[in-house]
Amino acid sequence: MPLGYDTASADITPARFNLKELLFADRRRAAQRAGLRDLKYRAMLDLRLADGACYRDDFAGGEEKFEGRLDMLASISRTGVAFNPNWSFRSGDPVGRLEEVAAGVLRYNQPPNTAGGRLLESTGATNKGRNPRFEGATAGALDGAGVLPSNVTVTGIADSAVSVVSTGYASGWPYLRIRLNGTPSSAPRIILEGLTQIAAATASEWTHSVGLALAAGSLTNVASVGVRIAERTSGGADVAAGSNDVTPDATHRRYVYSRTLSGGGTVAAITHEIIVNWSTGAIDVTLDILLPQIESGLAATSPVMPDEDDPAESTRGGETLTDGFAFTRASRAHAAKWDWSNGGQVGPLKEFLPNTMRQVEGAGLFVEPAVTCKNRNSRHLGAVAGTPGTAPTHHIVSGGGASTEIVGSGIEDGWPYVDVRWFGTPSGRMYMRFEGQTQIVVATGQKWCTTVGMRLTAGTLANITETKIRMDERTSGGSFVVGKIGPAIALDRSHRRFWHGATLDGGGTVERLDPQVEIVYDGSGDVDFTIRFYAAQITNTLTPRQPVLPEPNTTGEATRAAEMLTMTTTMNALGRSLYIEGFTLGETAGSTNWLLTLYKDAVNFGGYDLTNNLLYLDDYSPSGYFASNNPQAAGIGEVVRAAYCYAANDMAFSREGFDQVFDTSGSNTIDTATLGIGNLGGSASATAFCFSEIRIFPDRIEDEDAEALVSNAA
Repeated sequence: MPLGYDTASADITPARFNLKELLFADRRRAAQRAGLRDLKYRAMLDLRLADGACYRDDFAGGEEKFEGRLDMLASISRTGVAFNPNWSFRSGDPVGRLEEVAAGVLRYNQPPNTAGGRLLESTGATNKGRNPRFEGATAGALDGAGVLPSNVTVTGIADSAVSVVSTGYASGWPYLRIRLNGTPSSAPRIILEGLTQIAAATASEWTHSVGLALAAGSLTNVASVGVRIAERTSGGADVAAGSNDVTPDATHRRYVYSRTLSGGGTVAAITHEIIVNWSTGAIDVTLDILLPQIESGLAATSPVMPDEDDPAESTRGGETLTDGFAFTRASRAHAAKWDWSNGGQVGPLKEFLPNTMRQVEGAGLFVEPAVTCKNRNSRHLGAVAGTPGTAPTHHIVSGGGASTEIVGSGIEDGWPYVDVRWFGTPSGRMYMRFEGQTQIVVATGQKWCTTVGMRLTAGTLANITETKIRMDERTSGGSFVVGKIGPAIALDRSHRRFWHGATLDGGGTVERLDPQVEIVYDGSGDVDFTIRFYAAQITNTLTPRQPVLPEPNTTGEATRAAEMLTMTTTMNALGRSLYIEGFTLGETAGSTNWLLTLYKDAVNFGGYDLTNNLLYLDDYSPSGYFASNNPQAAGIGEVVRAAYCYAANDMAFSREGFDQVFDTSGSNTIDTATLGIGNLGGSASATAFCFSEIRIFPDRIEDEDAEALVSNAA
């Protein structure tokens, strides 16, 4: 049996259930069979998003399911098997186990160091390489008994210097282990397909993805190893080429190179290759090459392989959701457990792939509008340790007369950080600026927020009056206009996240913002302390957002795309009821801020506006609505519990702490509706929210039950 691969299993996706969850499901079913009235067991959709227990009973005509994650409750249509790479799809990132998943089964992708989630690829893909399993090889030197895998050739080095060490499977990934030991005549190229096999034309787009690892030897006399695409004539002659040049290490990482062909009219074919960029002298390097894939387009997709012992082009079909669970976010995103209090402790920071729900254990499902982090170095890159050392790029450290030291930088529990020490006798204020004074363009009247994690890593704050976040309003040339100063911060040895938001009011000359942490000296004695700063960010919001980071090892503004969760459900004469619970992540006063909507044929006909406490019920326009007796927005971090009960001519709305309100004027017959949460099409804006629980009931529950759900006293 090859290492790490089970050919007898068509679906080796690991189980994600635990005993507690299974007992929860059994209790629910038993209660349903007994006809109990308890609302906890009547929900057709019960999403305990903070606890990691999600249940669906015949939602939109599907079968009952019980899962630890909301996104895995969905059902899909896909012909044929597919492979789950447990990879982030970022070039150079490590991979986990390659899993084969049966037709029609959802894939759960769990990359190393990245949060897991549903992998859904709506468009199919074809791997044009015929032998990604490296079949047909024989171990040994090529000038002896050794034979390369079918369709693979090596150029630039003598056969006597090339050996097939082994082929097989490592954690499910097919590999070729090949040794190059000698002095090349030119940069050795491991060509992974016949020279004229893959037809292509100039201006067409192609992507080569492949796993690489340094298995033995060294990169002495090797400048880099390139993931390469070569453009060729109909006779196989080289026309043009390009590569992503990397430095493989002992870890299996998957690399990507995308290319738009540019060789002109003679281009008729391509080859995907590994090139060893040799400089001079002898080399001795052994590489693992794992599951090469060459496909059309400018993005790598999940691996596609033919059946064993049947080398040929292979295709994975597209995947389609069949039961209305859809989630969209066009970008990667990050999230950590945090209660949004100023100075609250935070959990590890996790990265989520595009279109993957940010469900964080112990918190819930985070859904936010689009946001841009305007400071260019929220990863605190470019720091050089020393006294004073070099501050991270675009940062400014001031000692205020005291000495400063950059102690170090790195990543802790997923959070990028930099450590800064102040010591000696200050003569003025000390500060850490997170951006140049004339970089962030603003205008008076706008809302801005600076958010940063901090903890004291060494020393004490003796002789320090206070530490606080401030944002200075400046002219386009950097002249000070007015300062927006936050409350005093209490630092300790715990990682806490602090923020300060303000509406700029410095007048017409204000055009720039200067965000910083200010440390105020009390004027007596020496100081000696070290503060660790985590993932500072400046956003055009009044309140903080989950961190938005640029790609690893890069600087620049970063944007997280808007998020939208939709669930389609069949309505009936009994109506529907909805319960939601969670807490707000941002400001809601001053404008319409939708928390959720129900809509039909892509037209909003109902929705809850958190700012004004309004529930819109009209079919095609928000003209028929009712409001509570005392409309009130929710404050940041405030828990919201609300229930919406619907039947023809009989609607009710409950929210914790408010009077229940009713409407009997609706006359619409609704057959199918979609519940939308997040960035709601056609609405003014969406509320940033963390959902800890969502329940949908198969009927219009009683008014007193709705009140009990939201914890309103009878």
